[in-house]
Amino acid sequence: MRYLFLTGGLGLALLFGLLYHYGIEDIAAAFAAAGWGVALLVVMRFGQVGGAAIGWSILFPPSSGVTAGQTFGLRLVREGVNTLLPVAQVGGEFIGARLLAHAGLGAGAAVATVIVDLFLQAFTQAIFTIAGLAVLIMLGGDMLIVREVVVGLLILVPGLIGFFLVQRLGGFGWIERRIVKIAEDRNWVSLGKLTDLNEHIQRLYRNRAAIIRSTLIHLLVWFVGASEIWIILTFMGQTVTLAEALVIESLSQALRSATFVVPAGLGVQEGGLIALCAVFGLPPTIALALSLSKRVAEVAVGVTGLLIWQVQESRLALIRAGALQPETGA
Repeated sequence: MRYLFLTGGLGLALLFGLLYHYGIEDIAAAFAAAGWGVALLVVMRFGQVGGAAIGWSILFPPSSGVTAGQTFGLRLVREGVNTLLPVAQVGGEFIGARLLAHAGLGAGAAVATVIVDLFLQAFTQAIFTIAGLAVLIMLGGDMLIVREVVVGLLILVPGLIGFFLVQRLGGFGWIERRIVKIAEDRNWVSLGKLTDLNEHIQRLYRNRAAIIRSTLIHLLVWFVGASEIWIILTFMGQTVTLAEALVIESLSQALRSATFVVPAGLGVQEGGLIALCAVFGLPPTIALALSLSKRVAEVAVGVTGLLIWQVQESRLALIRAGALQPETGA
């Protein structure tokens, strides 16, 4: 936790340093020029979370009884915890699995869906990154950036293959024990009953139709995210093509994922966008205004998710106190 606070502090210092260096007034003017585009971006971000929630829900057993509204709310919780709290962008998965178990899915099935969903997101992001890299090469972009992305992919792809093999070869015994320990330390009764994680993971992968549908939806969500770049820059009066927007979004997201130890990618996102926007002739002030616009959407989604989380925690506290009846299967 100290390390996360340290990296977060350094990232925040870098962010403010970039804002000061390139002129806060000029950046603010570019941000203001986006106008209603920022509001549109917020709406789109909620839509992307909804799409990710659909991709996740496809993995639920047909008899789960978890509603679309519940799934959307839990996906917002995952986003809120990962983006606004110092948890290295993975703490939201633990919270989401726990709340999903209370929603009626059961501990093993809940954690299994989160693990597989997390893998599918990482897998589709790798495809998205490769697509952005391919477009950058076709556009004759900066070869230094191309080389750095290739090196990153050479590290990422073996990691994804290893993660997949661990799931398919039943290597989640250790993780299962760790989750149970965390659940016991925090009195998370639902996850403390986790004893069939591997069985549920194998069941999910046997349902190939669901895996394919979930993968396609997550991939679509990534590509829709590229339109955010195009929309905001258009509102700012900057001319970029959808192909250029795809490069900027895919490679900036890849950079942020690679530096997951920096909470919310503070400073990292801004520095990456400055470098990528420069490839297409966009000045740093525009890149930083673009990043601020994206952060407004991120905060809107994140705060909503954290509020939902607190409501759910209050409900669970009432259940433990006997003042409220639990839902079926909780």
